[in-house]
Amino acid sequence: MKRHTPWQLFFDPEGVSGFWSIKEEVISVLLDHIERVKRGEDAEKVVREAYDTIVKTTLGLTRAEASSSFLHETTDFITRLVSHVQKAGKLGGELKALLKNYVERLADEASRAGADEVLKGILKLKLILET
Repeated sequence: MKRHTPWQLFFDPEGVSGFWSIKEEVISVLLDHIERVKRGEDAEKVVREAYDTIVKTTLGLTRAEASSSFLHETTDFITRLVSHVQKAGKLGGELKALLKNYVERLADEASRAGADEVLKGILKLKLILET
């Protein structure tokens, strides 16, 4: 079996990743962001922006959109879980406290991600857990 370097896997037209078609675009993004760091811009900020741009290029999503999607799916799952547990009459003190804590952490992450729609779902979930 032929071994590939990470560079070959990423950009080789015969590689498994399929990134060959966007090779020039990704290289351009990286070179542009390297120049920004050389000009003295904050390196951490530039790296984060480069990452976001490459993710958007390769996956069609920004990091915030991917995070929002994950948060939405998680909130939906927890809401369904709470509903089923409530119907079974098993939403006792310890489980309720555990879920409240988890939902608080979920709300913090959604707030950081600017996921307003997710925050609305989390608010409804919090209300359910308060009763």
